[in-house]
Amino acid sequence: MTDGQSFSCGVLVRSRMFEDKGDPVYRLALSSQPYGPASRNWPLERGRMEMLRMLRNLLKKDVPAATAARMGMLRMLADWVTRYPLLVVAGWLILTIALLPFTWNMGQRLTGELTPPAHSQALEVQRLISRNMPDAGKQQLVLTLHSEEHAVGTPEFEAGLDTLLEKIRGVPGVDRIITHRDLGFERLGPSGQEYSAILLSMDISSLEKAQQAVESIRETLKEWNSAFEVNVTGLPAVAIDLSEVSESDVGRAEQTALPVTSILLVAAFGALLSALIPPLVGWIAVILALGAIALLSRAYPVHSLAQTVTVMLGLAAGIDYCLLMVTRFREEMDKGQSPREAAMRSVTTAGRAIVLSGIMVAVSLVALLFPPLNLVRSIGMAGIVVILFSVLVAVTLVPALLTLLGARINWPKAIYRWFAPSIKGKGWERLAGCIAARPGRWAAVATLFLLALGLPLGRIEIYNEGVQNLSPSVESRKGVEALKHLDLDGMLDRVDVLVDLGEGNTFYGTPAVEQAARLTKELESAIGKGIVLGPAPSKIPEDALRKLYASPPVENAFPIPEAARYISESGRFLLFRVMPEDALGAQTRDSFVRQVRDLARQSFAKASVFLGGDPVAFQDFDRALYRNFPVAVALVLLLTFLFLFAVFRSPYVAMVAVAGNLFVLAASMGALVAVFQWELGHAAVHPMVPVIVFAITFGLSMDYQVFLLSRVWEFHLEGKPLRDAIVNGVSCTARIITFAALIMGVVFATFMISDVMTVKMLGFGLAAAVLLDATIARLILMPALLALGQRFIRRKGEPSAFLHH
Repeated sequence: MTDGQSFSCGVLVRSRMFEDKGDPVYRLALSSQPYGPASRNWPLERGRMEMLRMLRNLLKKDVPAATAARMGMLRMLADWVTRYPLLVVAGWLILTIALLPFTWNMGQRLTGELTPPAHSQALEVQRLISRNMPDAGKQQLVLTLHSEEHAVGTPEFEAGLDTLLEKIRGVPGVDRIITHRDLGFERLGPSGQEYSAILLSMDISSLEKAQQAVESIRETLKEWNSAFEVNVTGLPAVAIDLSEVSESDVGRAEQTALPVTSILLVAAFGALLSALIPPLVGWIAVILALGAIALLSRAYPVHSLAQTVTVMLGLAAGIDYCLLMVTRFREEMDKGQSPREAAMRSVTTAGRAIVLSGIMVAVSLVALLFPPLNLVRSIGMAGIVVILFSVLVAVTLVPALLTLLGARINWPKAIYRWFAPSIKGKGWERLAGCIAARPGRWAAVATLFLLALGLPLGRIEIYNEGVQNLSPSVESRKGVEALKHLDLDGMLDRVDVLVDLGEGNTFYGTPAVEQAARLTKELESAIGKGIVLGPAPSKIPEDALRKLYASPPVENAFPIPEAARYISESGRFLLFRVMPEDALGAQTRDSFVRQVRDLARQSFAKASVFLGGDPVAFQDFDRALYRNFPVAVALVLLLTFLFLFAVFRSPYVAMVAVAGNLFVLAASMGALVAVFQWELGHAAVHPMVPVIVFAITFGLSMDYQVFLLSRVWEFHLEGKPLRDAIVNGVSCTARIITFAALIMGVVFATFMISDVMTVKMLGFGLAAAVLLDATIARLILMPALLALGQRFIRRKGEPSAFLHH
């Protein structure tokens, strides 16, 4: 047998390498009839055979451009990577080694800051404060002290506090220090308490420089051996902890996921060598993607969670795609093909499913590029990059390795022979037969099961809890827990109220002084034990305030401690900082912000009032995230439908595929709400979780969808009735889809050990979605719906040329 022809029972059969209908060899092969000495047309047939050999040798030496174009890109790619496998492997190895150094200490180059949209009110308030009140616009930190041996007010506690303050003052960037000893701040350390808090005002506005100061403070505290437990919290500290935790999550996920996936791969393949390739290829894709993202981070700010999502998605998709390729290669080898032929066939069959899946994942992740939010766009960009590398590696490096390994892919033979009976079992075929025999019953049961799981979705609470998303073991979260003992855990949920008196107006010597005093008292009355900072402290009588603020020179001569910084130099802008008694939650944030805004507008009816701070920034973030999300969802659904319709030429197939995806998405999110909100008692789901789960799940589900439907179509094109094609397609793909889903689910589930609640939820939601999709949706619901809708499925003709086999 040669590359150009094959002989079977005296019949000339077209070469797989040149199967495009426009190819001259294909046309000659189609015109050939049974030949041999007994044939009446033997001389003519022999002449045709000679012409066929001549054309084949000519094309093998120099493929013309027109013919090569008709061969198809995947066929050309398969031919090239299997013809020069060592060159392909060496090229990927060199690129991986070149990008590897950029992944070292990558977390230090990424940002942990949650940036609101560019035109948000919170960001505008922050800019106005920095421009008009430089002191108030500086970064702030909170230090918490805890001593089990000494209480606040005792000589030992106060002496330890003095020592701590002396060390902190020597840290570059520290400007003002406020303790319970300062007037009006007694609540920072009530006498007799074991806990106390220190407010640090930095002399820097940049978050990056503030993070460096946090690291310096923590290093100083490590050298201070005392009976105090000191924790640093605040926005810069939270940003640092989030970056560090994201990096450590990646390492822990690797250590947990790889051993489990290796065991599953051995069980799936029944061979050690086959099981080693997918993790290796998956990690190559992850390293390449991380290196590319690290380079992008030099020109574009990338959030630290992008690193976690890259590893999560890269390992899952990389291993999954490689699993499909290796499985198809072994099937072709079992048919007696050479390693190169088997590798080429794998690229043009399983490789097509992988490319389709990659395209759909990328299309779905485009939904994350719509919201004008750095965090969400970073995750979307990282996902697209890692999927791109996963697909490229799967259709180039994997077939090159398989060509080199050949029959050694089943090493050691003893294990393979032992696993062979389970690999070729008939259980899936019997299940598929049962589904095809009673499709209505199976479709109803699967649909009701998914809808029942999705019911809790109607009770979902969406809220960003800020530092509460971090594990209690993280230092900045420990600081917040310490503030709870002082009834000050709402200190990090500060709302900034900026009052603009208008061009040419001033605070000094005007009714604005009385209005500021009244607003301060009303805010303190409304928030209970919370803290209000501003130009008119409530402990100073209004008469005294009126005299002190009669004119700027008087104010400068008799400054009120910590109050002057909340008035702009011109007197036009006033700032009030409102800290609630308790940390805000999903049920209280919006009402608290609304109450503060109403009180400010009532007190300053003729002035402009703007609100800022983290709670307002989170509101702006949520609005920006979900304002464009429905449009993105609709676009993804439409593109998915059109893409599947173009591939399979059946609107019914495209429609049930999209509907199945929606059922799975609802079921996985419903399970997430039931587990995290109802069972674990977590207050709310992070706003990003539903968006990211939708984008990733909707794309990855196409992997199994296309893989299953492609095999069903293959059998249908071979002449089998659709019902038999469904049974054969399910039985051929069920085992590998199940193992692929288990492996992908394990990778996602390992991120549930993260110290970030958002990542825990993502891991659970994605693992649940993948497992439900691969079992209930793809192996039960989809075959049942295909069997039910046989009359709606296009029977004559072929699907698109991209799926022609």
